[in-house]
Amino acid sequence: MSFAGDLRTLLVRAVVGGSLAGFVLRAVVAAALLPVAAAIAAPPGSAAAAAAGAGAVGAVAAGTAAWVGVRWAFRDVRRQLALAQQGEPGPGAGAVFAEVQDAGRAVRALAEAYRNSADALVYQAYHDPLTGLPNRAHFLATLRQTLREAGADEQVAVLFFDLDRFKLINDTLGHAVGDRLLVALSQRLQRLAAPHRLLARLAGDEFVLLIRSARAEAEAIDCARSIVAACARPYAIDGHDLFASASVGIAVGVPGRDTAHDLLRRADIALYRAKEAGRARFALFAPEWEEPSEERLSLEAGLRRAIARGQLRLAYQPVYRLADGALAGFEALLRWHHPHRGVLTPGQFLELAEETGEMPKIGRWVLDEAARFAAGLRRLGFGTTDPPPTVFVNLSASEFSQPELASTVQAALRRAEASPALLGIEITETVLMRDVSAAARNLARLREEGVRVAIDDFGTGYSSLAYLELLPVDGLKIDASFVGALGRSERAEAIVQSVVQLAAGLGLSVTAEGIETGEQAAYLRELGCGFGQGHYFAPPMERERLLRELKRRTLRRAG
Repeated sequence: MSFAGDLRTLLVRAVVGGSLAGFVLRAVVAAALLPVAAAIAAPPGSAAAAAAGAGAVGAVAAGTAAWVGVRWAFRDVRRQLALAQQGEPGPGAGAVFAEVQDAGRAVRALAEAYRNSADALVYQAYHDPLTGLPNRAHFLATLRQTLREAGADEQVAVLFFDLDRFKLINDTLGHAVGDRLLVALSQRLQRLAAPHRLLARLAGDEFVLLIRSARAEAEAIDCARSIVAACARPYAIDGHDLFASASVGIAVGVPGRDTAHDLLRRADIALYRAKEAGRARFALFAPEWEEPSEERLSLEAGLRRAIARGQLRLAYQPVYRLADGALAGFEALLRWHHPHRGVLTPGQFLELAEETGEMPKIGRWVLDEAARFAAGLRRLGFGTTDPPPTVFVNLSASEFSQPELASTVQAALRRAEASPALLGIEITETVLMRDVSAAARNLARLREEGVRVAIDDFGTGYSSLAYLELLPVDGLKIDASFVGALGRSERAEAIVQSVVQLAAGLGLSVTAEGIETGEQAAYLRELGCGFGQGHYFAPPMERERLLRELKRRTLRRAG
């Protein structure tokens, strides 16, 4: 009975035989279905279809052998158990276990067939059946991974190329010749292969090459030249000498910023530009080629009509003298009341205005409105102080670079019948430093007209300390980011204190932007800062609301 006991321990008696056989039968079905699915998915008659079909046959054969072997082996095991329990002699344990070993080998063969069939299906999913190259799914997955993993010192480039006359060849000589041409092309391009590159076929005659390296852009240009040269040679196919040049589009992406979709789309745009330029050449994507989105086109169309439709308006934020709280002026802030998007700030549309050439027209409108507002205030009795409150207007880089700037400002003042002392110009430090000599000339002309000039966001742009003596300006404005950090950052406090002292030494006024609390206002007043603006005093307001607030404040101060 020791033999029977050993068998019970090893095989958990007869139940095991049935369970294992059932498992093997299910595995046979699964192993056969995988390559069958691959065979169905593959194009008819292709090498992939044939390979998948062969895999299905092999898996079924191996599985059948494994299932039969297991069933026979464990049937003998159960028979020997029964004989041992009855005390009858049977073959030795060695013979029984030899059968079990045979069954094990059959199961291992089944496992290998199952793995091969799964590998075949995965290969089919990620490779082009005609050329054997990676397909679109493989390429996009690799491109996404590359953009995630590439280091800060690496570039990622995509070359998108196709054959210039492929449709003509397909339509004239048939798809079979066209397919053989694509296979020949893929073979020619194999020399572009490298560990840091991936060549793939997207669809039809469209191919892509992915490059990841520290000099991907230069490498991409070299590869593009090689592709154009390789395709310029004739192809001998079925007795035909075929000529099919290639056009190539190149896009270089920034890892961590650009997406796979962005990079492929830009390469496609560059490909179109190469074809537009005469075919059989390459083009490197330029940002200005980006096709405008529907949203951008809609915004651009709306911006062109915004002035005529009365959608552009100015909001005015009061500026107060910190020493006594007297009204000193206003900053005019442009707003676009878009019918669908709500109120848009300059940062949301001024760049578009620059690109579309609308900025000069918008700039003239702003100057006219601000000048009319300033003149109206004086007539209403709010501008009778000496000096009168000044309305400051922000100028863009393109506006400030216009040689006729002073004439444009003078014309706005003349139309509004306003004194030059009522209008001021703000220009950022960065814009001023682009061309100091030209800036000095424009500023001097404005000063000659009696228009005040202030440097906006002082301290956030280039270091212009050495040029302040050369630039004819009246004041500096401390950026709100420094004011907001008062009481929390020693560095911000040191910068604010330095600007106030610098302005005092040069005889310039200084205005602090973004004052939100009484503590900030008190600190700035103690430093000697002359003027301030921010929500602590009043938010930006359009004309009617502002006039009501000014009347209330005047009555309050009088009482």
